[in-house]
Order: sequence, then structure tokens, then C-alpha cells
Amino acid sequence: MTFPLPLALGACVLLLASVVTDCAARVVPNVIPIALGVLFAAAWAWTGFPPGVLPHVVIAAIAFLLLLAGFLLGHCGGGDVKLATATVLWVQPQQWAAYCLGFALISLLMALWAALPLPASRRHRRQLPFAVAVALPAVGVLLAAPLGVL
Repeated sequence: MTFPLPLALGACVLLLASVVTDCAARVVPNVIPIALGVLFAAAWAWTGFPPGVLPHVVIAAIAFLLLLAGFLLGHCGGGDVKLATATVLWVQPQQWAAYCLGFALISLLMALWAALPLPASRRHRRQLPFAVAVALPAVGVLLAAPLGVL
């Protein structure tokens, strides 16, 4: 399923908004994952309801279940679960390797930052802004697809 550029750009704006709010207040407003889901449905309708939507929904369901376990164990917040579930709807199956690599690298960089013995990094030791690792690689793959990079 190829996403219409205006809707993909709208998703990018929402993803970047989640990064800003999570970094500033450690909160991902509910409106962001809801809007991402609505935009995904609109993109599906815009493209004529192609049958290729099933892998997106299955992967999102799997992500939700895995992250729900993390939430129940206290490793991530509820906003992170909702954001990641809505975000993975937008990742094409052929983009999964790039998305996962970006997610892993950003997560590693955030963990290294939090481990530094600096006053600025101390506030991140207990709560890393998970939206950064979830959203930024998604923005990358969403923008790379129309440009023919991925």
C-alpha cells in the first residue's frame, strides 16, 4: 500500500509532535495516536481499500501485545504503547528492517546519553522519552518512500 503524500506528511507532523511532547513533559497526548489511526484509515480509503492492509494491522496488533506486556511490567508508559501501535501501521513491510535499525540505534544513543555522568543526562535515567525512538525512524521511512530511497 502506497500512502498518499499529504496524509503521510500529516502523519510525520503528528509523529514529530509526539517527540516534542514526550521530551518536554513525558506525555504523549491521546489525540496523537488516535489521529495517526484515523489518518491511516483515510490513506487506506484514499487508495481504494487495497488488500495489502492486513500486514500493517497484524504487525500493529503484535506490537500492541508486546508493548502491553512491557507496560504491565512497568517498562513503558501507556502513551508509548498507543503511539507505537499507531506508528507501526504506517511502516511498509519492505521498510521494517530500516525502521527497526533506526529504532535500535536511537534507543542505544538515548541509553548512552542517560548513562553519561552529566547533570543534563541525569533526568533521563529513569524515564527515557520513548517517542523519540518510535517516531523518528517512522518519519524517516515515511519520507524516504516518496523519494524512492526505500
